[in-house]
Amino acid sequence: MADPRSLPPTTSALLEYVSSPGCSDCRAFEVLIARVAPDYPALEVRAVPADSPRGIGLSVGRGILRFPVIVLDDEVLAIEAITEADLRIALEHQGIDLR
Repeated sequence: MADPRSLPPTTSALLEYVSSPGCSDCRAFEVLIARVAPDYPALEVRAVPADSPRGIGLSVGRGILRFPVIVLDDEVLAIEAITEADLRIALEHQGIDLR
């Protein structure tokens, strides 16, 4: 795998998270992404309701029945939880610029 520092910067990336009402793991991820996203101006973050067509496609359509489903540029990054360190590593491996 290439060193992420050698990758060209990404002009944009899309992080979607599929969430379900009353999901405590979903709420925890919302708090985490609210803290992390400002450091990555090229990152677009979208909350996707689990019962929406997009939410169904990103979760149930992939055989995933737990939430949140965290998807970075259409690739599942994590299910249920991710640490801040692991999220930052994944973003930097994608070549997403820090502020």
